[in-house]
Amino acid sequence: MFGLNPETQTITTMRKLYALMLTGLASLGLSAQTSPYCGTQVYHFGNTAEVPSSVYLTISSNGPNSLFVEIESADADAVDDLIVNSSTPGWTPSAINSSVPGKLSRTITWGSALATADINVLWSKASFPGNWMLNATDITVNIADTCSGTAPPPAPGGQVTLSVDMSNYGGTYTGVFVNGTFNGWCGSCNPMTDMGNGIWEVSLPLAVDSIDYKFTLDGWTGQENFSGGESCTKTKGGFTNRYLRILGDTTVSTVCWESCAACPGGPAPVAGNIQFNVDMDEYSGLYSKVYVSGTFNGWCGNCNELTDIDGDGVYSGTVANIGPGAIEYKFTLDNWAGQENLTPGSSCTVTNSGFTNRSYTINGNAQLPTVCWESCNACGFVSPTKDVTFRVNMSDYAGSFTTVFVSGSFNNWAQWDNPLTDMGNGMWETTLPLTQDSIEYKFQIDGWAGQENFNPGASCTKTTGGFTNRFLVINSDTTLTNVCWESCSECMGIPSSVNVTFRVDMRGYSGSWTTVNLNGTFNGWCGSCWTMTDADGDSIYEIT
Repeated sequence: MFGLNPETQTITTMRKLYALMLTGLASLGLSAQTSPYCGTQVYHFGNTAEVPSSVYLTISSNGPNSLFVEIESADADAVDDLIVNSSTPGWTPSAINSSVPGKLSRTITWGSALATADINVLWSKASFPGNWMLNATDITVNIADTCSGTAPPPAPGGQVTLSVDMSNYGGTYTGVFVNGTFNGWCGSCNPMTDMGNGIWEVSLPLAVDSIDYKFTLDGWTGQENFSGGESCTKTKGGFTNRYLRILGDTTVSTVCWESCAACPGGPAPVAGNIQFNVDMDEYSGLYSKVYVSGTFNGWCGNCNELTDIDGDGVYSGTVANIGPGAIEYKFTLDNWAGQENLTPGSSCTVTNSGFTNRSYTINGNAQLPTVCWESCNACGFVSPTKDVTFRVNMSDYAGSFTTVFVSGSFNNWAQWDNPLTDMGNGMWETTLPLTQDSIEYKFQIDGWAGQENFNPGASCTKTTGGFTNRFLVINSDTTLTNVCWESCSECMGIPSSVNVTFRVDMRGYSGSWTTVNLNGTFNGWCGSCWTMTDADGDSIYEIT
């Protein structure tokens, strides 16, 4: 919810990944020479018996602060991914270039010229399922090393001019800066120039094909905040920033602070005295004092008390000189002994970095509507009921169960409240009258004896507070698609059987053992039923 958002490339789990971590050959100060990797054939840990891992690798200079890295499969199994990473600070990788048939390449660029850099290279192939590594340490490469005949593609990017209109910003500041992936979110590296009339501008030579960025004040004293989903932004890892594709020299249109558009005409927004009102009539717990906590008071738990002067259950209070602009807040009890838990997606809230709070944009004095605790509406408000039909196909579920249930934010993730009816042929269904405008939910079996598990980012899901569930916006009566268990789409059927080769590298294990065994749901976790073997003595055990 708070703080800066430095972003660096994170290497996430891949379905298969070959890793190349090369041993250093050059040292600081070496002059230009032929690179030791000019279409050089490399293998897993240098073991030529590991033929499926083999690729041709090229690492060559792409300028005084940049390297060109290219891979090509040494067999018919085409390379399908390439990642270049560095432990030398200040680097930025380009997107993958696949314009040369059968080859993948990237450039990696640092913010200034340097003699050497420590890098690693990771790649995968289309069909081979193993994980491979050439060596356990990075390579120290001489930036000037070249390969005769190597012709890296033209460096991506260009001269990029960014400008922001601060006319509608009501706070105080000294300088405006731009921060992003291109400068490591460094704070004060790239100050902008005051062009007059509230316009600040900077022009930067950028050798990348895209950037995440935002405008900041006085280093990181202040920064733009976006809700997510705006036309000029991109949300990644919980942070929402401006996003720009760079296809050459680019001048971006002047935008208003915290906006994707130019500043509108008319007077700039102003701070205001804001009256907050909450009705506690439907709150059943015990409490002594009610407070409002938010971005305007540093989420202080006892700074702004609300009072009920007439005993009607409505607590009110005015906070002076807030804003201007967007704030987040919630009502709290007894210095954070209690707080509202608000539903993500409800009309008066915004969710940032997993936290759902009330939101309001300030432009002058205002008296906010009286709302019920943990609601966007007044107490006693009854939302229109909408019938939602939940359906799931259990045909591809291999385990045993008695009954399927649907649990979610609408029933407080109840264990037994909402069973589905067996419609036959693996289909289960139920229709529920719901008043919520959006819900998170999942299917579970036999009162949480089993439940669906999703990877974040699936099209039908939403991740909140580390939990990934199905998500539905309810605008009217809705009949959902008959989805497969743990899927956003319909069932495709289960193959009768497949052959799967499991492999594990034991070199990193320091204990003692006699045999390596494979266990899982497919063999009833039997213990010693399936023994893995190491046919070539390289400490990699496998079984099919």
